[in-house]
Amino acid sequence: MAENDNEHDVTANQKTTLQNASSLAAVKVILEFVSKCFYPAITAAVLVMLWTPLSSIDISGLILRLQSVKAGNYELAFSQAQDVGAEIAPLNGRIAELERIVASLQTDLKRTQEVTKVTLPQQEVQARKNQDEKFKANSQYTILVFHRRESRDPANLITQALLKGGYVSSDTETDFSELKKVTPSPNLIFITYTVAGQQVLEEVEALVRSVAPNAEVRYNPQPISLRRGDIQVMAF
Repeated sequence: MAENDNEHDVTANQKTTLQNASSLAAVKVILEFVSKCFYPAITAAVLVMLWTPLSSIDISGLILRLQSVKAGNYELAFSQAQDVGAEIAPLNGRIAELERIVASLQTDLKRTQEVTKVTLPQQEVQARKNQDEKFKANSQYTILVFHRRESRDPANLITQALLKGGYVSSDTETDFSELKKVTPSPNLIFITYTVAGQQVLEEVEALVRSVAPNAEVRYNPQPISLRRGDIQVMAF
C-alpha cells in the first residue's frame, strides 16, 4: 500500500515538473517574442504619437518667415545686413535640418502603418546615408544672401535651395550703400568667397544658376577676406 502511494507521489511530481517546464518554455518564448518586438513597438508608438504634431508643423512657412530679414521699412546698410544675416543663418540651418528629419520620420511612419516590419531597400538606405553625410559636410559653410527689395523673390529661392542642401544660410535685404567694388545692376547675381568657401564654390554657383536661370551670375576671380560668412551671394 505504501509503495503504491509512493508511486502515485512520484507520478504527480513528474507531472508537476513537466507542467512547470512547459510553463517556463512558454514564458521563454513569450519573452523572446516581446524582446524582438519591444524596440520596434516603442518606435512605432512614438511615431504614432508624434504624427499629429509633426504633420501640423508648417516647416516651409516657418523657414520662409525666419530666413529673410528686414527691419520694418528700413533697408539695412550692407555692413549691418552682414551682421544680421550671419546671426540668422545658423538658426535657419537648424530649422532646415529639422525639416529633413521630420520628412524622414513621416515617410517611415507611413510605411509602419502599412506593414508591421519596415524594411527599406538597400538603395534607399544608401541614398539616405549619402544625403546625411552631404548635409553634414555642407553645414560647415555659411552662405549669406543679400538682395534689394526688387530681388527679394529670387533671393528667397536661392536661400531655400541652400538650406535644403545643408548649408547654413539666410537672406537679408540691404541697400548695398557701402558696396564699392561691384556695381549693382538689375538681374545680376555676384558671388564673393573666402578660401574656405572656395571648396564649395562650384556647387553653390551651379545651385544659384539652377534657381535663377535667367540671371547673369558672376563671381570674384579669387578668394577674398569677408567680414561675415564663407560665401556671399548678392542678388541685385
